[in-house]
Amino acid sequence: MIRPIIHSPNKILSTPSSAVDNFSVSSIKNLIEDLKDTVVSENGVGIAAPQIGQSLRVIVINYQKEPYAIINPEITWRANGTSFLEEGCLSVPDIFVKVERPKKVTVTGIDEKGNVIEMKAKDMLAKVLQHEIDHIDGILISNYL
Repeated sequence: MIRPIIHSPNKILSTPSSAVDNFSVSSIKNLIEDLKDTVVSENGVGIAAPQIGQSLRVIVINYQKEPYAIINPEITWRANGTSFLEEGCLSVPDIFVKVERPKKVTVTGIDEKGNVIEMKAKDMLAKVLQHEIDHIDGILISNYL
């Protein structure tokens, strides 16, 4: 189901999200499907649960393949090399901010099937992952101004 996007300055967007303890419950599966439907309908490259009003550590990436979820994602490694990208955000419409982020990251988390995963990402995918993890940490692109 497509859900409305929460816009800044809603407090849920600036509050760190809670970890998901039981990712097999139907409410988490429904949340993931709603995130997928919503990010696709908005033509976004990623979305985080707080953006649809759920303060949980769940993100969906919609970049270069079918949308997929990562539950409780954490950045476990960041490259020293950085680059800038002008970023937009579904929750901060019509604003673009030049953000400096590491070019490469490693992210760990849990996939939709309950498997522990580790992703090595570079360039645009690394930027998308960092942006969405910022959301579940309560950080918006406007914090980089």
